[in-house]
Formats: sequence, C-alpha cells, structure tokens
Amino acid sequence: MQEEIKRNPRRARKRVDKRVVPCIHCGTELTIHNSAMSWQCTGCSSYLDLCDQEINKESNAEILTYGTITVGKRGFLNGPRAEAETMFISGRSQSQLTCRNSLIVRDGANILGEAKGKLMRVVKGANLKTERMIEFQTLEVAGHMVARQLVISGLVKIEAGGSLHADSLIFGSIEVQPGGKLHAPARSITLKG
Repeated sequence: MQEEIKRNPRRARKRVDKRVVPCIHCGTELTIHNSAMSWQCTGCSSYLDLCDQEINKESNAEILTYGTITVGKRGFLNGPRAEAETMFISGRSQSQLTCRNSLIVRDGANILGEAKGKLMRVVKGANLKTERMIEFQTLEVAGHMVARQLVISGLVKIEAGGSLHADSLIFGSIEVQPGGKLHAPARSITLKG
C-alpha cells in the first residue's frame, strides 16, 4: 500500500469533513467544509455566515448564521430576526427566533418575540418567561417556564423538579415525571392530532 501511495500521491490526500445545508435565502442544498467560516450560495449568490455569534449587550442586527448564537446574561437580541443551528439564551430576546436544531435556555431568560424550531430545552435551575407564541417539535422542561402560547407538535416533557405554566398549550403528547408540575387552565389544553 505504501508503494502505491508514493506512485499515486492523490490517494494520500486528507479527507475533508463536509456538511450539507440549505441556503437560508433560496433553499439550494450546499455541500460546505466543516471548517469554513463563510460560503457563497451557488443558487442565489448570497453570502452565508457560518460563524458562532456571542451577544453580551444589546444587538439590533439581523443575525442569520449556520453557527451557534449565545445570548449571555446581559445580552439582548433586539433585531428583526435571528436564525441559527443552535441557540443558548441566558439573557433576553425580542427578535423572531428560528432554531434549525435546538434552543437551550439557561439562567433567567426572557423571550419576548416568537420562537420556533426542533427542540427547546429549559435546563435545570433556569427560569424562562415568554410573551409570544413558542412553536417547537419537542419541549423539555427541567427548570421553570412561564409561557403565553405553546404549540408543540410532538412531546412536552416536564422533568422531576421542573414546572411549566402555560396560558395556552397545544401538544402531540405529554410526559410529566414524578416531581414535575404542569399548570394550565383545562380549557386551554389541546391535544394536537
């Protein structure tokens, strides 16, 4: 094998890890190197940000990234919208949030705008207050959450020690573990399906 590599140097090249992502703007599927910081869409020529963003003060910018957005305790997302693979929120957000993967809530967070995505998790010890519609496939609550309107197409899971207070709750299925608490007016709970 070593002799073959010496004669054919192309076989000795390193394998580059790649991922496939749809363009935020036009939907074209792109194959992108994992180490890339930005990319240009071959479908619409739009610039695509692949960097992680950390917000530790007020930000009025629209943030569209294929990286991670982290909003620190003193951070405030106040732009028109924020879209990322994953978001970690300890501070506040008034932006319209879209998480292609997950939104993880830590500490004492306020989400004043709408939020949607695959998984929303309120970690143990976290307190979350929401003001607008929250729409996810799965919701896991290990901390404490107060919500106006929740639309969860799949599972709502309230873990031991966690609590959820919702003015309106639409869900696919629900699991309240021993020690978990659900507070919602009976007339406001709807089984989706």
